[in-house]
Amino acid sequence: MDWITFLLSTPHNDPQLPLAWDADIPGRTLSWNQYVHAVKSVAAGLQATRLEFQGCVALLSENDIYYYALGDAVIAAGGIFCPMQTSRRIAELAHQLKTASVKYLFASPKLLDLALEAARSAGIPDVAIFVYDPPGVEVYRGSRICMSRLMSRDDTQWKNPNVGKDPRAIMAYRMFSSGTTGSPKAAEISHYTHIARVDQRSKGPLSDPTDKARALIWTPIYHSTCQWNYHQAAIGEQTMYVTSDKEVKDVPALIDIIRQYDITATQVPPYFLLPVVACIKNGTRSTGDLSTLIKVSSGGSTIDPHAAHQFRAVFPEIKFLGGYGTTEAGGFALGPGPDISSPGVIGNVFPDVELKFVNPETLVEARDGEDGEVCVRSVQVFSGYHNNPEANTSSFLTDPSGNWFRTGDKGHLDPKTRHLVLTGRYKEIFKIDLKQVAPEEIENVIMQHEAIEDAAVLPVPAKHDQTQVEVKAYVVKKDVTKQVSAEDIIAFVATKLSSHKVPRGGVVFCNEIPRNALKKVVRRKLREIDACEG
Repeated sequence: MDWITFLLSTPHNDPQLPLAWDADIPGRTLSWNQYVHAVKSVAAGLQATRLEFQGCVALLSENDIYYYALGDAVIAAGGIFCPMQTSRRIAELAHQLKTASVKYLFASPKLLDLALEAARSAGIPDVAIFVYDPPGVEVYRGSRICMSRLMSRDDTQWKNPNVGKDPRAIMAYRMFSSGTTGSPKAAEISHYTHIARVDQRSKGPLSDPTDKARALIWTPIYHSTCQWNYHQAAIGEQTMYVTSDKEVKDVPALIDIIRQYDITATQVPPYFLLPVVACIKNGTRSTGDLSTLIKVSSGGSTIDPHAAHQFRAVFPEIKFLGGYGTTEAGGFALGPGPDISSPGVIGNVFPDVELKFVNPETLVEARDGEDGEVCVRSVQVFSGYHNNPEANTSSFLTDPSGNWFRTGDKGHLDPKTRHLVLTGRYKEIFKIDLKQVAPEEIENVIMQHEAIEDAAVLPVPAKHDQTQVEVKAYVVKKDVTKQVSAEDIIAFVATKLSSHKVPRGGVVFCNEIPRNALKKVVRRKLREIDACEG
C-alpha cells in the first residue's frame, strides 16, 4: 500500500473537528475534510503542471499547520516531497536544492526572495518557483503558481499514480540529515518505510488510546521528529498545535502557549531542559503554568543527566522520557532517559528493531555490554542517500539477511536491564593522550557555570606539540556586561573533569553557537565563528 492510500483510509470520527490548530493565529485550524481537500486539489493541480512521477518538490517555509498537507499533496501527485532546512545563507539553500535534485520549489512569501536567489544558484528555472500561501494567511496576488490557486481545482480530478506500485521501490520523502559534522545529505524514505514509522508511533510507547494528546510542535517543522508528530494528528491519534520555532529567549512564550492551549505532550530538545527549569526557578513562570503537561520526551542529541535530573526535580508530575532515533532509521528506543546515577541511558528498544554494536574500525561485533557503534536494522530504515553512492557504501554494513545502518553513535545494551545506553558519537569523539574525549560531556559542564549561556568544544592542535590535540571551547555569556575570563572557565572545568578534558587550547567568547533544528552543535561551523570581546 502506498502512503496516500494509507493516509486516506484513516478518516476521523468527526471530519469537521480540527486536527490542527495554529497557536499563533487565533481561530485558524485545519480539519480532516480540509486536509483531504488540500491534498487532492493541490495534487490535481501539480499533475496538471506535468510534474514527473517521482519528481522532487521542496518547501521552504516557517512552521505552519498546512506544511505536510502540501507535502502529502506532492506525494499524491506522484512526486517526492523535500522539507528544506531553513537558512539565511544562499549557498546552504542551493546545496540542498542540488543535493535533493529538486525540480519545483514552494516558498512562503517571507522567504520567496531567498528561494529565488538559491534557485538561480542551483540552476532551477524561475517558472519552477511557486508560492506557499495556504488557507488562513494572506493570499498571494502575484503571477506565480501558488497553493491557493491550486486548491481551487476540482479535487475529483485527482487520480493516485502510486497505486499498484511497489511501496518499497517508490520514494515519498527526501529528508535532510542533521549535517552536524558534514554537509547535509538527502535521505530517501519510501512509502513503505514512512507507513511503518507512522504505524509504529501510533502503537508504540508514546501512544495512549484512552487519551488523545494535545501535542505542541514548536521546533522547526522540517525535522523528521515533527513530521512523525504531524502525521499522528493526520491519522487521528492526537490533536496538533503548531507555533513558530523557538529559541532559548522564547521559553516564557513557549510556556504561555502550553498553558493557553492545555497542551498535554511535547518534545523538548536536551538543550532546552535547563532553560525551562531556570524560567521556573527565577520566578519568570510557575510550575502551575505547565500543570496540563503529562508527557515530555527529549532527544535529538545527548541528554545531559544533570539537566534531566533537575527537570524531573522541578516537574515530578510530568512523565519524562528519553528518546533515540535518526532521520535515516526513524525512532527506535524510548524510556526513562538518563539521570545522574545512570548517564547515557535511553530505554527499551522497540520490538521491530534489531541492534548490534561493532568496532567502527574493524567492524567486529562488540561483546555484550561493551561499547560499539550502534547499528540498526528494521523496516523503518531509509532506502539510502540520494545520488550519494560513497555515503551509502560507508553507512551500511552488508548482510545477506538485511543490511545494517551505521548510526555513528557509540553505545551498548545494559546487560541487566537491556536498556540502550549511549556514551558518545564516534564522528565527534577525539583522543588526547590515547584517552577518548566526548565533546558534549565538556559542554555540559561548561554550561553549569553561572555566567555561561551556551558552549561548544573542538579539538585543535596542541600548543606544545602540533601532532597532538587539546580542547578549545567556544562560549556565550548570559550577560555580556558581566566579567568572566577564559581562565575562569578553564579553572571551573578543571574542578569537575580530568585534566585532558580541560580547554587548554583556548576559550573563545562569541555571540552564538551554531546549532541545527534540534539544537545539536553544528561543529563544522564552529571554526567560522568570529571572536567577540571577552
